[in-house]
Amino acid sequence: VLSPTLAQRPPAIGMLSPTVDFETKRERLRHFVPFTAAFNASGCPAISLPLARDEHQLPIGVQFGADLG
Repeated sequence: VLSPTLAQRPPAIGMLSPTVDFETKRERLRHFVPFTAAFNASGCPAISLPLARDEHQLPIGVQFGADLG
């Protein structure tokens, strides 16, 4: 499986701070990293590689994933 690593640019400092309440942080993460959760939960192998840069020179990650075994 080939997918993006993130659904949006890296978050602003403080967006995922430990002081943010759980429900707010969970909702933010759901929109920020929707592609990686299935591999994290299932234990299937996956790797994220920074293969490009955007107009601000921030890395753009691509995730490669596979089935177990």
